[in-house]
Order: sequence, then C-alpha cells, then structure tokens
Amino acid sequence: MSLFYEKTCNVLGRFLNIKFDESTENKLNETLKFCNIETNARYVFNTVIFLILTLVPFSLVLILFKFFILGLFFLVIGLSLSLYFIYYPSVLSKHIRATSSPDLILTILYMVISLRIVPNLENALKFASENVKGYIGKQLKKLFYELNVGLYKNADEALEKFAEGWKVENEEFYDAIETIRASIHKSEKERAEIFEKLINTLLERNMDRLKIYAQELKVPITIITYMGIVLPILVTIMIPVLTSFIGLLINPFYISFLYNFLIPSVILIFNNMYLKSFPTFLSEIEFGKISNTNKIGYLSIKNKNIPILPISILIAVLFSFLGWSIISNEERSFFRLIGAKIIVLGFIFSIIFYSYFSYFKNSKIRDRIVKLEEEFPTALYNLGNLLTLGYSTENIISKLNEKIKSLEIHRLFEKALHNIKAFGFTLQRAIFDEEIGAIKEFRSSLIENVMKIIIEAMKIGGFAVSQAVITISNYLRTTKRVEMFSKEIFDDITSEINILLLLLLPLFSGMIVGITGIITDVMNTISNFVTNIVGAQNATIPFAATTFLPVNFKKVMPIEYSALIFGIYMIEISIISILFLSTLEGGKDKIKKYEKMTKIFLIQAILFSISSLAIYSLTIFLPLQALFK
Repeated sequence: MSLFYEKTCNVLGRFLNIKFDESTENKLNETLKFCNIETNARYVFNTVIFLILTLVPFSLVLILFKFFILGLFFLVIGLSLSLYFIYYPSVLSKHIRATSSPDLILTILYMVISLRIVPNLENALKFASENVKGYIGKQLKKLFYELNVGLYKNADEALEKFAEGWKVENEEFYDAIETIRASIHKSEKERAEIFEKLINTLLERNMDRLKIYAQELKVPITIITYMGIVLPILVTIMIPVLTSFIGLLINPFYISFLYNFLIPSVILIFNNMYLKSFPTFLSEIEFGKISNTNKIGYLSIKNKNIPILPISILIAVLFSFLGWSIISNEERSFFRLIGAKIIVLGFIFSIIFYSYFSYFKNSKIRDRIVKLEEEFPTALYNLGNLLTLGYSTENIISKLNEKIKSLEIHRLFEKALHNIKAFGFTLQRAIFDEEIGAIKEFRSSLIENVMKIIIEAMKIGGFAVSQAVITISNYLRTTKRVEMFSKEIFDDITSEINILLLLLLPLFSGMIVGITGIITDVMNTISNFVTNIVGAQNATIPFAATTFLPVNFKKVMPIEYSALIFGIYMIEISIISILFLSTLEGGKDKIKKYEKMTKIFLIQAILFSISSLAIYSLTIFLPLQALFK
C-alpha cells in the first residue's frame, strides 16, 4: 500500500507546483519520514488537488448528461482518493505506533534481561534484535547491522539515534532507552532497582494512553453508530412513499447502491481508521499446529483439511436459487417476501456455517491455552526462585512441577520433564522438538516466545538469570492488568454495539421490511382505486390537488427488493461491527470473532424473520379492499 502511495504521489504530484504553508509541509514530511514513505509533502498535496480538479468535474459532467450512477461512482472515487492521500500517512503512523507499542515494551524487556546477565549495550541490542518480531524487529536488525558495518561508533550512539526516531511518537520508549543508556554507568544494585521500575513505568504509561484512546474513541464511534446505522434504518420507512412521488429517480438500484455499498464502505473505512491506532497486548494462538484442532477456515475429516468457504458459498447459492424461483413465479406479495427472506437467510446461514466450523473444535483448546497464559507468570516466578538454588535443569523442572501441580500449566513442564528423562533431551529440545516437543500442545505465541528467551538465558547461567525470569513474570502480570484495564474502559462502547447488533438492527430491519410491505399493498390498492376512477392513466394524479407533483402509485418499490436490500445491509453492517467489536474485546483472538459472528447472526436470522413477517401479517387484518369500495 505504501508503494502505491509513493508511486502515485511522485507521478501526479509533478503535474502541479502549488506551494503550501511551510509548517504544514514540515509536519507531514516528518510523518512521511517516520513511516518510511519516500515522497514529500508538496507532492502529496498537489496529488490531492490534481485528483479533485480532474475526477470531480468529470463526474459532474457525467451526472449532467444523465449518467447518474457512473457520475456518482467517479465522484465517490475522487473524494475517497483525495481523503486517502491526505490521511494515509497519519493513519499509518498511528498504526505503526499502536502495533509497535507492545514490541517496544518487549524491546526494553529483552534489553533489561540481557543487561541483567551481561551489562553490555551491544549484547543487549543483539538479544533484542533476535527476539523482537514485526516492524520493530526489522528496525532493530537493521540497526544492529549498521552498528556492525561501522555506521555508528558504538551501541550507545546507535540506540540514541534509534530512540530519537520515536521521541514524538512514543515518548516513554525514548525515556526508557535513555534510562538504559545511563544505567550502564551505575552499580549492579542500582541497575537492578532501575530495571525493576522501568518495565512497570512503561506499562503504566501505556495504560494512560489506552484511557485517552478510549475517551477519544467513544464520541466518534457513537456518531458512526447512530448516523451510519440507526439513522439510515429509520429513514428507510420513507422510501416506499418517495418512490411514488419521485418515480424512477429513487429506484431500487440507487437505494441498493446507498445501503449496500456507500454506507457500509464509509463505516468500514472509519472503523478501520480507529482500529489502526488500537494497541493490543493479547497473544495469538496458532491453531492448526496443535493436535486435535482445525486450521481456521478448514474442516478436519480423517486427517484431511477441507476448505469451508466453497461449502458456504454453495449454501448461499442454493438458497438464492430457491428464493429467486419463488419470487419469479409468484405475484402475491407475501410469497415474494418469503422468497427474498430465503435469499437473505441463505447468506446468513452460509456465514454461520463458515464461522461455526472455524471455531467449534478450537474453542475449548483456546479456553485452555488462555488459562495456561494466565497461570504462566506464576510458573515463571517459581522457576526464577528455583534457578537461584543451583540445581541441574532436570531437578529444577522436577521441583517446579511439584510446586505448580495444581495448575494446568504444569502439563507443559511435565511433558518437558518426560522428554528429558525418557530421551535425554536438552530443555530446548524437550520443549521445541518438532515431533514430540512439549510446546506442540501449547501453541501460544506468548508461551513459545518467553520459553525461547528463558532457555537462551539459562545457557549463560548465574544468579542474574533467575532475576531475568522473575522480571518476565512481573512483566506478564502487569500486562494482564493492562488487558483487563483495556476491556473495562471499552466496556461502554462494546455494550452499546452488542445491543445494537443483537436486538435493534435485526428488529428495525425486519420491521421496516414489514412496514414497506404494508405501504406497498396500500399503494397498490389506492392505485387500483384511482385507475377505476380516472381510467387508464397509470394511476397518476396531481398531489393534494394543490401542486403539479405527480404521484404514481404503481412505482412503489416491490417488497422483495426491500427485503433483499435491507437484509443484505444488516449482514454487511453486522460483519463490519463484529470485526470491530472482536478486536476491541479480544485483540488477535480469531476464535472469539467467529464465536461472536455465529451467535449474533443466529439471533439476527430469527428476529429479522419474525419481525418482518409479524408486521406484514397485519395486512391480513386490514380490510384494504373494503376501504375503497
């Protein structure tokens, strides 16, 4: 995406040469440099102006020549691209900062662990570069390489330069690096005290950032929820009437474009913008690498992975074929409504099928691994204490098992101990052996990464190793506290969206479809009545006898179109909101996402069907024909 941004700005930005405020350009140039986007602010601003001056007039010309949809399409594309080129660097910088926050903390943690064992900055930088993943890991590897080829005099200078790049985006990381650099000249006792406070301070400052983020998020998400979801649903009740008054100007295609493309796209873009800046400390579980689990998106039958997506698509196609055949062969509104609902339910059932079979076999294992992660800090604390006693690795693991035998996490160390005794493995191989390693049953990135660090540290030995393990234990406990804090501060937002998805959205959508059906029947009845009076004039009469606005009662939107448009709208909004919710509540937990999707869509299918049919069934008790006799 950054490459596309660079190339486009470097090409289109040359067509114009408009100068802008110097401070604005400097600010954007700093953001571009931080994101490693190789262009400049002037090119970015000129690209935006170029797009507006070309695409917007072109779209207006198309609309004037009655190419309404094509013109609207280019207008939306032009404005969207303009906003994209303006906001992309800012959103990307927030995304890098948010996703890098946990890795920056881990960088400090790894450096602290290394410095506890060997007080040398170069070793600490090397240790961090070998263990930190993602964007920060790449930056650290690059930094260590530049140090080795002589671009920096020493590790102190390299770290100073690296920290300087984060001074604006993450001030606490900058302060932590400065503290580490200064600690080299302290005594061992002073360093230990400094390091103990350092990690806790970092995490506490991140908690403050989460609190600010939640406060900033609440108002825009509330606006998106009510302006982007609730208001469009309430407006739909006017559509059947408007189609009669304005005729073909408001037809199902335009309404479908608005509700099934434009509104969901806007909500998706805004939700993604906010999620880009959402920091998460939650680890990821690697399903598919654990025995007796499915790879997400696949169904395991007799040790064969069968993709779920084709089956889900087939379900949607079969339901759509059945529903459309009913619509095509029926003239009665009630059965046309049933046909449309079958199509909508086909989409819902295909989503339920995919999401359910993606999580059902993995759910219990996810819960077990989450419990193991919660118990892991306790096991590490005990391990750290045992390392001070000078026992052999086998004795340490044996005594650790005795201390934590009431915890589920003891199974990891019990399996490792078995491998050491039975096969003479080292601790590293006992845990990470590809065939029988203990980690195969506990594919948590958190547990796996921490155990790798501990094993590397244990190779060096010494009292400092035990302190390093205890430091990791304290870090994990504090991280858990940050996770709980995160869930608490987002609870108000997630509760409102859950109520909207589980109750209001399906009920409102169903009721609108039912009301649309009633209005359609009323309009058709009036149309027949007017036709009988004025003759074959297409049931068109002056409105209210005081205006020249034609009212054509036969141009009411058919009920099946209403059911399809708003049913699909409900599905799209729900998927977008569920993805947003699951990230706020569970971070990278894909199982939680699919669990929530299954539950919400099952309830929506029931409420949407019942509410629309119940409302529309009122026409049975309305003597419409009798009113116009």
